[in-house]
Amino acid sequence: MLEQILKDNKIFQQIQTGLGENKSPVFVSGCTDTAKWHICSALKKQENSGQWKIVIVPDEIKGRQWAEGCGFFGEDVYFLPAKDPLFYSADVHGNAIARERMKCIQQILEGSGGIFVMPVDAVMDKGVPLEEIQKYRMTFRVGDILDEEEN
Repeated sequence: MLEQILKDNKIFQQIQTGLGENKSPVFVSGCTDTAKWHICSALKKQENSGQWKIVIVPDEIKGRQWAEGCGFFGEDVYFLPAKDPLFYSADVHGNAIARERMKCIQQILEGSGGIFVMPVDAVMDKGVPLEEIQKYRMTFRVGDILDEEEN
């Protein structure tokens, strides 16, 4: 129902046209986060699959809220947390941050589009080029026998 209302809205049409012409970034303000989640979801359904949207939020708390909110509407949403410089390799967090970041990288390499939500700090993190990750990527399955000398 909301999609039908948005379809006739001039501002929504401008956003849609801008994204279709690869004019970005798009800044949406003046409405609640819930309305933004609806807009993001409606844009996803209007676009070709295979495109990624990046939503940049001020902090990790807002990012997790966004990921959960957009996910509620059935979107493929991935949260990319920032590296925590103090605790990134500490046992306090274990591998949770690294695991979340690697899930996102896996989706970029294998996925067919979706929404990435990331705090500003994550945008500023320097990452390994995707070509390097793809070059050294290995896949293991239950029951596989690995030859240590070969790898």
